[in-house]
Amino acid sequence: MDVCIKKVNDEDWIAFKVEAAKNNLKTGEMFSKMVNEYKEGNEEGNWKKLVYRKKSLDDKDVMVIREGMKEFRKETEFRKTK
Repeated sequence: MDVCIKKVNDEDWIAFKVEAAKNNLKTGEMFSKMVNEYKEGNEEGNWKKLVYRKKSLDDKDVMVIREGMKEFRKETEFRKTK
């Protein structure tokens, strides 16, 4: 299918074409790849997944780990703690 996308910023279009070329894809293939990734839920990106995921440790575990790090640093003089 031939499609025309109107009012695309020149810089954005160039960046899109460059990304397609880096991936050795035609622009239509690149567009399809982006749409499929979006449909699969990758639109959030890795950082959002990392930052907003469910906590793997509770607050008590965090405190235990922090205290252990402080003790380790004191014993090894790895880093001075307050």
